[in-house]
Amino acid sequence: MHVADIFAGAGGLSLGFYLAGCELALAVDANPYRRETYETNMRVTRFIVADVRFLDPTILGGVDILLAGPPCRPYSSANRLRPGPLHPEYGTELLLTELVAASKPKVVIVEEVLGAKERLLRLAGRLSALGYDCALRKIDFHEYGAPQRRRRAFLVATKVGKAARVFALLGRAKTPGPTVGEAIGDLPLNPAYAEEAWVDEPGWLYGRYTGLLLNHEAPRHREATLRVIRAVPSGHSLRSAAKEGCLPPDLAGKARERHSYKYLRLDPTKPAPTLPNARASMVLHPRADRVLTVREVARLHAFPDWYRFKGPLDEKYRQVADAVPPLFSYLLALATLRFLGVARSCNHLGRDIYRSWVTWSYR
Repeated sequence: MHVADIFAGAGGLSLGFYLAGCELALAVDANPYRRETYETNMRVTRFIVADVRFLDPTILGGVDILLAGPPCRPYSSANRLRPGPLHPEYGTELLLTELVAASKPKVVIVEEVLGAKERLLRLAGRLSALGYDCALRKIDFHEYGAPQRRRRAFLVATKVGKAARVFALLGRAKTPGPTVGEAIGDLPLNPAYAEEAWVDEPGWLYGRYTGLLLNHEAPRHREATLRVIRAVPSGHSLRSAAKEGCLPPDLAGKARERHSYKYLRLDPTKPAPTLPNARASMVLHPRADRVLTVREVARLHAFPDWYRFKGPLDEKYRQVADAVPPLFSYLLALATLRFLGVARSCNHLGRDIYRSWVTWSYR
């Protein structure tokens, strides 16, 4: 099966299809750092660095599966400055209609934030006019092995058969994900402050990590920032800690004006909530007084440990934050391929699906 991924990002949606045996024929993204990450980890016939709004629809050729995760920023609750039509990326998903009309894939899969449901319904109407059967579902990635309560809307459109069948097959793979502590507790407490490092250290909660550790990197904090971080208890954000009276008076005043997840310290006994950009929002480690490392965030997004993120540190955090958890995309790929009659009968990851996935040495 030949796959094209539009708005490919760092490859979270592509990776599942790649590891399920598909050939990545084309990927498109406007960010060259994301191309570097994508091509570092996967073989793709062609990666185009371009704004999808100016892409020639005929470039896709005859792909079998078209993937797309249009920008969520116009519809995200985290975007307070230019929401909806005020944002320059508003409406870009409607270009998918032209791409589908030109390439005629067997299956189209589109991922979006829940706030974009109406535009997905409009897109479904356009695809229906092209002869596609469409189904729309809300997905909680935690129900498919990810250690994060991250909910997204998915549209599946199929040229042959009922699109709802893909979701029915996917539903058979439901496996609750682990807690934050179970997901990252075997990683060293202290960051490596480097893209790669050989380590042999105990995990902060259990086990020991021995071997090459990628992207266990984080920013260094100023003393004023550390004072704020140290004041936030487990399971609280700066704002919720202020409401509970846990902060000194000089911190509590401004804390009430913060976003609900600013300086959120994760609870190791629960799955993570929907994670934004961990550096920009200062998502804190359950035990250490620092933000999560890129690798810790990648673990919470269910990326395998061999997946290497490229670019400046801020860009690496953004790449992970924007990605679909690839463990979910792998299960979605298997369901899609079974729907098309070309897949394994089930996944091979076993009962402890998350741990098998992050430690899967596919090479």
